[in-house]
Amino acid sequence: MQKDTNDFLREKINKALRDLNLEEGQRFIVKEVSKNFDDPFYLLISIILSQNTNDRNAIEAFLNLVERGLDFRKLNSMSLDELEEIIRISGLYKSKAETIKRLAGFLSKDELFLKNLCKKPPEEARRELTSIKGIGKKTADLFLSVYCNMPLFPVDRHIKRVTERLLDKEMDYEEVSQFWREVLDRNLLKEAHYKLIYVGRKFCRPKGEKCDLCPLADICRWRSE
Repeated sequence: MQKDTNDFLREKINKALRDLNLEEGQRFIVKEVSKNFDDPFYLLISIILSQNTNDRNAIEAFLNLVERGLDFRKLNSMSLDELEEIIRISGLYKSKAETIKRLAGFLSKDELFLKNLCKKPPEEARRELTSIKGIGKKTADLFLSVYCNMPLFPVDRHIKRVTERLLDKEMDYEEVSQFWREVLDRNLLKEAHYKLIYVGRKFCRPKGEKCDLCPLADICRWRSE
């Protein structure tokens, strides 16, 4: 792809995403928690709870924890069975509870761990965070981009599907993430994450896609076939 074509694509994508307004009622637990709580532990817990579930259920599970006093020391001493029951509505509650317990135990030994990640280079911070079993690339990238304002781009299943259709080729996590980091304006990275998830939920569905209404339709190679 020649430079002028790249510039054209970049300009079209950035404009489309800037102009896109999220539908009223669209909720993102990570966005809400980062706005209402200035605590890295709260944020990371919300990201863990959001895995493979809808935001409504993740938010309910998060509020269940808040009602009981969301504190890593308390969670570290809480039984696994009790924690599982509290977050059951989030789905995959057994594996999520195990990850939360490991995180709480880790912070009990180094309570400034999450805050200190912001002082490190992105790749080093990501490597340290993913060393905790149960925390993968997407969870780490989302936390570091939101809390530490690092230039990372987390990729979920919706964003992966939108990107593969947009470019009409299969891509792995790192390829999708790199594409958006290269194409998007720096000040659009965080908001574009939510907007692309919205595009995947609303228009670029696995089945029953609504290409005619999609804000990225005119630059989508998959649609043009």
